[in-house]
Amino acid sequence: MGFDIISMSWNIIESTDQESLTRIAESLAKATKHGKVLLFCATPDQGELSNQKENLIYPSGVKSAGLFKIAGATEFGVRMSSAGTAYEFLLPGHEVGEAPGAGNEARRQLQLQWQGGESKGGENKSGAEKTGSSVATALGAGLAALIMHCMRLTVVWQELRGKEKRIVWDNIRDPPMMRRIFAEMANSRSTKPGDNPKYVDVWPTFHDAAEKLKPLGEKVKGHDAQIRKFEAQRDMKVVEKLKKERMDEIDKMMAIIVELAESFKHK
Repeated sequence: MGFDIISMSWNIIESTDQESLTRIAESLAKATKHGKVLLFCATPDQGELSNQKENLIYPSGVKSAGLFKIAGATEFGVRMSSAGTAYEFLLPGHEVGEAPGAGNEARRQLQLQWQGGESKGGENKSGAEKTGSSVATALGAGLAALIMHCMRLTVVWQELRGKEKRIVWDNIRDPPMMRRIFAEMANSRSTKPGDNPKYVDVWPTFHDAAEKLKPLGEKVKGHDAQIRKFEAQRDMKVVEKLKKERMDEIDKMMAIIVELAESFKHK
């Protein structure tokens, strides 16, 4: 199977087109059959619903152990009033800012397709704030992808450096393991009355690593620019020296990432 994560920031209410909904349920079951795909879905932003109504909303209503059911919260971990209680994890979904330039070209292409070739723009301006469980779901899937990327880098680094394989790549794709990592990230925040034990607080886990990686990354970029400069001048002696220094910085970065991956393994 050529993918690790499926993010579903949408809801469909059960209707007379039962055949299509059955196909959705069967496809989700097929994706999780071997336990190596992580499925993230948005819970409906309709407040509290009865169990009967919740079961009529797809994909969150599909009974599958592989589904990560996500609802939106404020930046302080307070569940949004529009979110019900049929969720597994909370992530930021209230007035979430979009990074400038993120997805602009993809958005423009989609607008052209849906609007018959005419891109109106304006509705989804870069930097606009967005609210909803669909936003939180995208962040949840992105977080899982970041965790998997750290683990994958560690595995590759172990092989390149001939080090003991302390991280096993396949494990991280198991829904139970990723669910445990999310739960630990949520529980680590829940230390005082009022904290929601289901709110996944990312920053405590990634803050220290991010602060250490940023200056090292800038040094690597600087070395890249210098290497290109001296390659153009055909001064290979300087180039080799710069490449060694660059590799030393990458070694330092990988030590930080490996430590981060180790923390996921023990969560």
